Amino acid sequence: MRKHIYIFLFILLISFTNLSCCPPISETSENKDTKDTTTTINEINTTTTILDEKEDWRESVLEYQNNVDRISQSASEAVGRITAFSTAFSYSTDEDKDKMDKDIVIVEQSYQDSKTLKPPEKMEDIHEHFLKGMKFYFEAMGPFSKGIDSNDEKLINQSGDLLLKGREELKMAAQKQVEFNENFGF
Repeated sequence: MRKHIYIFLFILLISFTNLSCCPPISETSENKDTKDTTTTINEINTTTTILDEKEDWRESVLEYQNNVDRISQSASEAVGRITAFSTAFSYSTDEDKDKMDKDIVIVEQSYQDSKTLKPPEKMEDIHEHFLKGMKFYFEAMGPFSKGIDSNDEKLINQSGDLLLKGREELKMAAQKQVEFNENFGF
């Protein structure tokens, strides 16, 4: 029986010796798995950050486009009503003058609003044409108002020329916007 105890102790001693001199296979695998998991988590975080930035950019593009549309529509509608006055070269009532003055203020405010917009990356060229168009609209209001007040056809025509330049710039901005949307999937 003593012999069996010694054999048992000897086997037990060998087992502990093997465990202490060599790392267990599971520990080595665990370290590798931990490194792989850490790498995978870092890759996922990087990918998530890139996707978040892309989504943020897309949202800023959509917000910018909505603001441009709102401002352009407001200014264009006001310009349309204002140009109706140019065919008469005067307004017939004080109410007509008040309406025209309100539309001039709308165009002027639209230009101020357009200057506060910050275009997202890759839309700078579109924004430049948009601002030029709005500036021409804005600059047309002074000669137009004076021309209507004094029945000066020359000032009214000068205003008309500025409005045409503005429309051309806005058309260019719209054309570039369509190209942008096609290129970037909007």
